[in-house]
Amino acid sequence: MIKTKLVTHIQHAVSKQKFSGSVLVAREGNLLVSQGFGMANYEWGIPNTSETKFRIGSVTKSLTAAAVLQCCEMKGVSIDDPIGCYLPHFVSGHRITIRHLLTNTSGIPNFTVSEDIAVTLMQPVGVNDLIERFNQQTLEFNPGDQFSYSNSGYVLLGKLIEVMSGQAYDHYMREHVCKPLSMRHTGLDVNGEVLAGRASGYEFDQSGILRNASYIDMSNAYSAGGLYSTVEDLYRWERALTTGDLMSPKLVTDMFTTYKGGYGMGWFISDSDPRMMFHHGGINGFTSSLLRYPDEHLTVVVLSNFVTMTTSVLAGELAHLVLGE
Repeated sequence: MIKTKLVTHIQHAVSKQKFSGSVLVAREGNLLVSQGFGMANYEWGIPNTSETKFRIGSVTKSLTAAAVLQCCEMKGVSIDDPIGCYLPHFVSGHRITIRHLLTNTSGIPNFTVSEDIAVTLMQPVGVNDLIERFNQQTLEFNPGDQFSYSNSGYVLLGKLIEVMSGQAYDHYMREHVCKPLSMRHTGLDVNGEVLAGRASGYEFDQSGILRNASYIDMSNAYSAGGLYSTVEDLYRWERALTTGDLMSPKLVTDMFTTYKGGYGMGWFISDSDPRMMFHHGGINGFTSSLLRYPDEHLTVVVLSNFVTMTTSVLAGELAHLVLGE
């Protein structure tokens, strides 16, 4: 039975201290697995469940991209508008369009690769000051010419949502994305808030000893990687792309149009057989993967509070088990 194979495979990874987290696998609308493995908190011995909340890192980008497309459609804004129309203080805004940001072809340097980033990420920051970290930097190439993964671009998209909608990013996401899809366990992670069901993040040191993850102030992640969610909420999000409960078919088609670097808008797209749309995420103490195989009606969600075996590996292995490869 496929469920037994999947659970056995996951438990093997847990036994080797390669995985701790929650997994959901669904095909043809039927849940094959939706449960937690390992511990949400190892100090208190609290187990992970299907409702445990994890920081999802860059899987956030798929939701941010959807919100931008949705907001543009509601406001009658073209994604080919220069962002300078809405963010006049951004130096290169006259050269960069919303489409460039969505497809990671803007040329804006990625602010998370600076040498002192580990220290910088420990400090709280407002979105305007976050943008100033890369506002004055020279573009790496002419917008539209190349693909270069950029957290900076997705920070700007969060600010664009705020300007166009008149709402804070987290309020917009809650009202226009999460609430319509009954994603009650998804939101913008704020360090100081008491959040029921949130997993603690862990890392292993060079001696193989489990440690609490290094600190990051989540204000630095914002719309590029700042959301928390559960496997079941992310499944609701993925299903909405098929059912049309959140976005029109046109917007879904736009999102999954392949641009440079095999990237669409908030998703990587693989034209292998079978086709796959996916995004992975990683942030201090957490890794995440969301895979969708539309032709096979298969969805795999893996959220982890370990940073040993990356979720992309485990998610791919689980997909192959279901597909019989």
